[in-house]
Amino acid sequence: SEAEQERLQEVNELKMELTKLQQQYRIMSSGTKAYCEEAQNAIRKQKQSTAQLLKEEQELLKELNLARSTQNQIKDKGTVDKLKVLKEKEEENFLKIEEEKEKIKNFDIQIKRMEKGKRDQHKNMGGVHMSQQVQVAAKKQVAVLEN
Repeated sequence: SEAEQERLQEVNELKMELTKLQQQYRIMSSGTKAYCEEAQNAIRKQKQSTAQLLKEEQELLKELNLARSTQNQIKDKGTVDKLKVLKEKEEENFLKIEEEKEKIKNFDIQIKRMEKGKRDQHKNMGGVHMSQQVQVAAKKQVAVLEN
């Protein structure tokens, strides 16, 4: 009858609704699991990062304390004093180098003058072969006189 059909239709609709709700529940349940795993992974990574940052902080504090230590400050002052002395020596050496360069320049000028004087003297004496010619002439004269 009609009442039974309506009741069957109502039961079918309720079954469909139940199936739909069960499916949504499964989807939500798997989504929740995935979200939980994702959240746990994120928390794990944050804990690792926090641990690493704490370790770095401890190392930086140790280095800071070392840098602030009296012994290191004394060493640093000694190093600065040595650097000052070395800088002064560098400046002195630079001045000495400049003086030596000037001396070399003056020596080069003197050498050029002497070389020019030597060349001029050779020209005045008749060149390089002239002394040889003078010796040959002297030998001839000695030979003539001896005969």
